[in-house]
Amino acid sequence: VSQSRYTHVKRGDRGETVSVIQTALGMRADGVFGVATEATLRVWQAKNGFVANGVASPEVIKKLVG
Repeated sequence: VSQSRYTHVKRGDRGETVSVIQTALGMRADGVFGVATEATLRVWQAKNGFVANGVASPEVIKKLVG
């Protein structure tokens, strides 16, 4: 996924970027940003110094996927 394509990704979103986020979080990647992805992301955000809001900002995605 090109970094230029990163945008805020949140519950209800679908697609390749969601799959990349899920894989980076150690989840099964189905490309659907649901409740489980949001919860897992909140935990990751809290552990990594981000506001734990369950929304993957471009900054969160960049740190998560390197």
